[in-house]
Amino acid sequence: MDVVAALFVQGDAGGKVQRVALFLAAGTQQHTGRADLFGIIGHDVPILLGQQLIAGSRLLKQAVVIQHAGITALGGKHLLALGKGRAVNTIVFSYLADDNQEHLQEYVDGIDVFIFDAKGEVLVERHHLERERLLSPLEVTLPEGDYKVVAVGNALTETIIGKEDSYKGSSVSRPELMEKDGRASGTFDRLYLGETAITSKVMNESRDVVRLYSQHVKIHAVVLSDDDNNSQTWFEQNKEAGFRLTMESLSARFYLSGQRAGETSFDLPFIAGEENDRFVLDFNTLRFDDKDPLMIRLMQGDKVLCTVDVAQYIAQYPEQIWITGRQEAVLPLFFRQNPLSLSISVKPWEAVDVVPITD
Repeated sequence: MDVVAALFVQGDAGGKVQRVALFLAAGTQQHTGRADLFGIIGHDVPILLGQQLIAGSRLLKQAVVIQHAGITALGGKHLLALGKGRAVNTIVFSYLADDNQEHLQEYVDGIDVFIFDAKGEVLVERHHLERERLLSPLEVTLPEGDYKVVAVGNALTETIIGKEDSYKGSSVSRPELMEKDGRASGTFDRLYLGETAITSKVMNESRDVVRLYSQHVKIHAVVLSDDDNNSQTWFEQNKEAGFRLTMESLSARFYLSGQRAGETSFDLPFIAGEENDRFVLDFNTLRFDDKDPLMIRLMQGDKVLCTVDVAQYIAQYPEQIWITGRQEAVLPLFFRQNPLSLSISVKPWEAVDVVPITD
């Protein structure tokens, strides 16, 4: 169906609109001459009645709007929304990382958008954006009122979002951790979360920004030989036994409100480095703070080679490591091993904490 629309304004008292009439007419291909009037809409003003619009035998694709100081010029989409007592709201998304520059396309592969009624916090609409749609404004048509817009970035292969119908009850986590605490079977996605409040009001266009914030910390761990000249031999000697890293106790999930909850741990194996001279492990946890009581253990079989108090470790390197307040936070752990001891540092060529290796 094609629509012809006209917005008429009458009277001006002190710069205020006294009377408004919006006429919508639909043409048909089967009938000639006239179009039937199917909507006469007014908003907070008396209705100004008028005669039916004549569309003619040919369908027209246009909207005629009389501009007035008290009325914003409306496009076809906005006129249709107005006809339903709704308003078009434009929402854009942003991620400024740690340098206050736009990095949305660089870090975020997909966004799930949830719009909740601000009073009842009940889900009104959901949208999924990816690829080129991430950079295009999201236009939503909503009844007048106040809303919460929540955006979850990178809920990809390792993430599910549960109980999506309520703001406080919707949580984000790995599948095995949604309902109960326990050990994580793998890494978390690089998750982001953002929220903003919007107001939908007829004839009042709005453009709101939802800024995303990191909900993850990257753990980068490496085990290598303390003797660079003997790294290949050392690698072959340890290839069969391998190494594992355990980490506890971290948050298991977070809610769309941003609150973290639950408790989880990791027990993950290292893999061979590209040059077969070291063992590497990269994974993501949910957010934690610099002073949170977390423990990391480097394992070989059932043997604990090294125990790291994460808070103390971060405190030793205040210039190189900080988690709290940093968006793209990384916890680097380089373990250098020789037959008598094992050292740990934030860089492979530094060694501070030396732990004797005993049987």
